[in-house]
Amino acid sequence: MKEDDLELSVFSETKEKKFDTTDIIKLKKQFKDTVFSYIFSNPEKFSELYEAISGRYINANELEETRVDSLVISDWYNDVSFMTKDRQIVIFFEEQSSLCKNMSIRCLVYYANLIRKFYDENKDGFKKKLYGSTELKIPKPEFYILYIGTNKLTEEIEYLSDHFIEKYNSGIELKVRSIDIHYSELLKENMQKSSTLLGYSYLIQQYHIHMKELKSLQKQEKEKRALQMAINDCRERGYLLEFLDRKEFMLMAQDEFTIRDFIELKEEEARERAERISKIQV
Repeated sequence: MKEDDLELSVFSETKEKKFDTTDIIKLKKQFKDTVFSYIFSNPEKFSELYEAISGRYINANELEETRVDSLVISDWYNDVSFMTKDRQIVIFFEEQSSLCKNMSIRCLVYYANLIRKFYDENKDGFKKKLYGSTELKIPKPEFYILYIGTNKLTEEIEYLSDHFIEKYNSGIELKVRSIDIHYSELLKENMQKSSTLLGYSYLIQQYHIHMKELKSLQKQEKEKRALQMAINDCRERGYLLEFLDRKEFMLMAQDEFTIRDFIELKEEEARERAERISKIQV
């Protein structure tokens, strides 16, 4: 089914109700890769990113992309993940433009999706072994959240047990590491090993700078010009040169920034409503 058909389907299902554009946003995010996942689903770029973030090098030839979308919960999917071909390690990266304090729960679902995938594929007789006396080996998961939102990142580590109502003697634990990938932070933290990550961060930084500079323009024209100016800035610095002229990159970039702006607008409206209610109550 094409993306346009999906949007029409959503519209037809909701035409008797007040139409909610978040339905379209969900579909676009689910059926169309973001710029981040588009860039880093390349094994070489993923290897470069992983080394910059973790300090550990894994050869791109030892990696295989792991799709874990829509296996347990239909609209939960992670941005990009790779597993080593020997199945020793699986690495999940999630790019976030807004703070979320529940990423450890989401990452638990991602990993459960992976185990479910092993079961469905039944490689090396996984199904039978799961119920047998032979000890199964599963990959060690690593979870990284790459944050590039407007609020300050306050917590770098989140544990699944933080969410338990009763924490004593819990039977499971999971750790998620969050990293601020704003361009200025990457330079400060000496993460220049990944020029691709620097370029991605710089692209977003320049886009928001130009959006403010062009505030007198109509929204659609402002977005289009700000994106093109940000791309030109990247070109001048030599960032993302292998991606900038690709048609699919431009289409995804235009769509992604539109979604991000919409979400930020809704968050701002929610804050304003909360402030008005607070004043009334006082």
